[in-house]
Amino acid sequence: KATEYSDATVAGLKMMVGTASKRFAFRYQTAGGRKRYAPLGTFPAIDVAEARRLALEMRAIVDRGGDPLEDRDRVKAMPTFSEFVRQEYLPYAYQAKPGSAHDDESKFRLHLEPKWGNLRLCDVTTRDVQMHHAAMRQSHSAGTANRHLALISATFRKALEWGRVDRNPAAGVKAFREENQRQRFLTSDEIGRLFAAMEAEPNQTAVSALKLALYTGARREEVLQARWEHV
Repeated sequence: KATEYSDATVAGLKMMVGTASKRFAFRYQTAGGRKRYAPLGTFPAIDVAEARRLALEMRAIVDRGGDPLEDRDRVKAMPTFSEFVRQEYLPYAYQAKPGSAHDDESKFRLHLEPKWGNLRLCDVTTRDVQMHHAAMRQSHSAGTANRHLALISATFRKALEWGRVDRNPAAGVKAFREENQRQRFLTSDEIGRLFAAMEAEPNQTAVSALKLALYTGARREEVLQARWEHV
């Protein structure tokens, strides 16, 4: 059975002496009255002087009303990337921006979860974001790669806002330059042929959406989500 010894110099510094090891620890009580035990290391990996220094640093945090183990507890409770996305971010996205949440979920499921799903949220690095951004540019357009970057940044901004992480790994990652597409308008002949095809199309709901887009210039999701009170 291990025996606990108290240091006469630093209050709260303990050494647990067992048959096979000698372990330093710091015992303290938080401002809220919670009793805590912080392991410091094993002798001789750290000596008495080093253990006293660590204990004094923790004592200073306690005296200021803090908890030396707060950061460790937060990391221990950190969700994985997949857990945060599925349990927190996507439910929020479907409420806040239902028009794009389905596309967001598709990006997560097909591209991001296979890479980062099992990583703790705090373990996703700026390099991870840059590598994913570059990989998407190799297989897709610059615009698609940039939409992924924007989604990652939005996800971590929420994680930062909700106190899950203390940094956004996508912050500062530069978007790719997107080449402007050549703009061309339909000719009168093309418009005639398009409307003729629309008349023969069985799905008249889709035809109505296309006509509304042609007449107004509205975006696809704006048309598909439109209600009569918007007109």
